[in-house]
Amino acid sequence: MLIEGRIGPDEFEAFKRVADQLGRFVLIDLESPGGNMVSGLQIGEYIREKRWATLVYDECDSACAAAWLGGVLRYMSPIARIGFHAASVNGQESGVGSAVFGAYMTRLGLSYKAVIWATTASPKDIAYLTPSKARQLGIEVTVIDPDEPQQANAEPVGSPLEITPRAVTPVKPQTTDKCNDTSPAAQETLDWCRAQYSGREDDAPMACRRWNAWLNERHCPTMWPINPVSAGRDCSAISAEMTLFFPDKFEDCYNKPAAKLDHVMYSYMTTLKTWDRFIPSSGRYITRTLQVSYGSNTYRLIAKDHDADGGSNGGSLCYFKSTGWSDCETNMGEHYQLRPGSIKAFLNIANGADADAPQPPKPAPATKPKVATAPKTKPVAKPADASNEKAAN
Repeated sequence: MLIEGRIGPDEFEAFKRVADQLGRFVLIDLESPGGNMVSGLQIGEYIREKRWATLVYDECDSACAAAWLGGVLRYMSPIARIGFHAASVNGQESGVGSAVFGAYMTRLGLSYKAVIWATTASPKDIAYLTPSKARQLGIEVTVIDPDEPQQANAEPVGSPLEITPRAVTPVKPQTTDKCNDTSPAAQETLDWCRAQYSGREDDAPMACRRWNAWLNERHCPTMWPINPVSAGRDCSAISAEMTLFFPDKFEDCYNKPAAKLDHVMYSYMTTLKTWDRFIPSSGRYITRTLQVSYGSNTYRLIAKDHDADGGSNGGSLCYFKSTGWSDCETNMGEHYQLRPGSIKAFLNIANGADADAPQPPKPAPATKPKVATAPKTKPVAKPADASNEKAAN
């Protein structure tokens, strides 16, 4: 079963009407930017009570991530982005909402450390769960890779919502067919896409489009013909890190961003300041977030261009140091460097300066005082010597 799109306040009732008709062994494939937290928690609790498994192949944030946690077995692909942040109401952080989410995680058997991590990022930011971070936090997850399956913490998750948890051990089919995946969760999604959307590219969700591209790369029969020109653009030259901050800007890419920036990617950054600036000429806003990695003394500047309603127009990502070095990239893959004056301004903000304060005017260049001098006079001709006159005559 696929849950796709934004999760609304009435989403649970719609989900339950369909889910009540399903059988015992079900895989819930989640692909959503988030939405109503209460609905996400209700879906997660329902999934746990049914002892179903959950999968994220692409993007699943906020309320979607909460629902994913409910899986008795949790799966994620190597490119999956599962994002968490503090709960919010009308864009403002809600302590009550975060407390409810923390109680939900505790009922699922997750640690206090996991609760603190999942609710630390502000509503404007997001923290993505990686397999290594999941191991640190004790969140059981299985990583599926269509090329080379890699199991991480494959033991089934306990179910504190039931008095007697029943262990569920996945059975991995033995197959060497290059056109079929070797992990049960991914194979179920692939088979479902084949059954539902063969020859129906226009109706297919993004997860099935990814699988169709996967089949095409292995020269396998595809669910529908792939035309790279009509399927989108080649984004392989764009840094993969850009998808973490601008995920909606690469949905039309048939080759996802895969390049690496010229520096090491710093995953653990401390946010110093977030501020907005209105651009009158375009009627849009630039939201900047300044972060720092204290261990390497490296700063990261995330600039997001959006309108008043939150509509994204992309943005850029910059790394820089106090030495003057910088490396920046836009979501279109264009590279540039910060000017020395910009680096100095951002360092001042990092040290507590007001980001919205007007810049002081530049002082007028100093002029050297003029020194009074005597006026120049023409030289007076010297009279000729009288004896020389006589000699000349």
